Amino acid sequence: MKLSKKSVEKPLVVVLFTIFIVIIGIMGTKFITIELFPEIDIPVVIVSVPYIGAAPNELENEVIRKLEEKIRKIDNVKKIQSWAVNSAATVVVEFYDGTDLDIAKTDVRNAVNDAQPDMPKDIETPIISTVDFDAIPIMTVAIYGKIKDYRRLREVAEDLQSPLEGVNGVGSVSIFGGHEQEIKINLNPVKMHAYNLSVNAIINYLQNSNLNFPGGNFKSKGNEYPLRIIGRFKTVNQLKKSIIAFRKNSNDSTGTLKPVRLNQVADVKDGIKEIETISRFNSIPCVSLEIRKKPNENILKLSQRVQRELKVLQKQILTPLGLKYVITGDQADYIKQRVNDLFSSIWQ
Repeated sequence: MKLSKKSVEKPLVVVLFTIFIVIIGIMGTKFITIELFPEIDIPVVIVSVPYIGAAPNELENEVIRKLEEKIRKIDNVKKIQSWAVNSAATVVVEFYDGTDLDIAKTDVRNAVNDAQPDMPKDIETPIISTVDFDAIPIMTVAIYGKIKDYRRLREVAEDLQSPLEGVNGVGSVSIFGGHEQEIKINLNPVKMHAYNLSVNAIINYLQNSNLNFPGGNFKSKGNEYPLRIIGRFKTVNQLKKSIIAFRKNSNDSTGTLKPVRLNQVADVKDGIKEIETISRFNSIPCVSLEIRKKPNENILKLSQRVQRELKVLQKQILTPLGLKYVITGDQADYIKQRVNDLFSSIWQ
């Protein structure tokens, strides 16, 4: 009763105190992170093991059982679920609530490393991941227009990828649809035998030759310049003419070594990769860009920055080629609607 009595006796103080609270509340809204989904650490670690050509029963015996044996020894494991399909095995490890997810992921990685010597040597590198809400795209952009060559359309999308990934707050940009270039090398066993070349020797050559990597720094007159070794093939013809080995010519008595080029033992063709994703906008084939944010980034502000960059790219790249873009999905629109509903309820 004393508080009520004091409030009635001093109404000005109550009004000023109320106004102060309202002002603090309004100012506080500027520092609240706006998310479509709350930031939750789900205590689940997923292990995916690609094994090309393996049947499900082979994966179960040679991969899954070996992984489960090691993972069971980890502390705080609540449940392990596994399944196999052609060419891939998946193990889902669920931990008890409160488990540090970073430590759990490290423990699973160590268990996978311990199990690998017992698994087939030709499996691909296991992929260890967690459930991440930040992996959900905040924006999807469709690129379409006059270009009917969908390989070229994908190349244009790849030209947009780097500038968009450079926008402050963008975590990654993925491309879906279009035709992706694939160079096919069909080896000729007869010619390989004639030059005494194995499949592994050619594979190793291609892996070691098609590289770009840092070459250190060069200092001159107080300035330091980064060096880079450029070794990637720029054209298919350059790949065809590349030297893969040196062999003696049986018709040459001097024993001089002569180069063996890739097109002497293989048929090299510039083709299109098998289509894995298809993207369409209003029944028109297109290429889609999925944009993901960095952790703790404000989606509303990030959406504005991305849209500004898209307008710049429209003028610089898309318009000269007769292409357009359309935003087919934007989390910011849904969040704005929810925020407006919230403030409307507050005012009411």
